[in-house]
Parts: sequence; structure tokens; C-alpha cells
Amino acid sequence: MHCENEQAALPNDRVGFESIAKIAGKLPNALVVCEPTGGYERLLIQAMQARGVPCALANATQTRAFAMSQGVKAKNDPIDARMIHRFAQQRNLQPRAVPDATRQLVAELLDRLVELVGLQIKLTEVFIGAPVIGLRLQCPFVESQSIFVSV
Repeated sequence: MHCENEQAALPNDRVGFESIAKIAGKLPNALVVCEPTGGYERLLIQAMQARGVPCALANATQTRAFAMSQGVKAKNDPIDARMIHRFAQQRNLQPRAVPDATRQLVAELLDRLVELVGLQIKLTEVFIGAPVIGLRLQCPFVESQSIFVSV
């Protein structure tokens, strides 16, 4: 966690979320910003939204490119936190809307679907002995119309 000139290492669990919410609650116009980390960020976002703390998700590729543009090549948690903070300030990131329960469920199901399709592709490659380049899944009921899976 990086807050202006203060940094702290907090666990990705209820205790850590409570600490973040307390700190954010003391700051005017606080915004909790994190990068997507394979679904681990969802717990933080849900916890912040449940407590009424505004939060945003920073694009990891853009954040890394921003860090590189600032001459920061090293990568570790304290550096990442500082760069995400600077990136959010410069890009003026806005809080994300609270998704309804149905959208959250669909997002989680799609994550599992992508995992299963990836496993299916790997198993198909084993059995037929040739690589499978990718697969396009049509999902008309979600915002991104297609999911691309490649292994």
C-alpha cells in the first residue's frame, strides 16, 4: 500500500482490507487503486465497495509502461505501489461502479470457463499431438463480446 509518502505491507485478507478502509476513511477524496492480479483483486474491491470506499482498477500493462517512462525498471511491491499511485494521479482514475451480483457471478463463471477451455486445449494437444492456436468464445450477455483463449 502506498499513501502519499507512507507505505505499508498489508495482507490480502479481511484484516488488511480493514486497515486500508480505516486509512482511506481518514483522507479526503481517497481512492483505492489496484492492478488486476488474476482475480485476487476482486476481494479487495468488493471489501472496499462494501465499506463505501471508492476504488479503481489500473491497467497493469499501462501502469508498467508508465513506470518505464519514469525510468523505473525495477519491480517489487513497494515500487509497484508507488508507481500505481503516481499513475492513478496522472491519469485521474475514477472510481468504478459497483457491479450487481449477477455481473459478479457471470465474471467469476467466465474466469472458470476460460480456465476449463485452456485445460481442454492442452489435453487436445496431448491427444492429437499438434498445438491448438486458440479458441474464440462468443459471450453475448457480457460487455466484452468475445473471450480469446490461447495456450
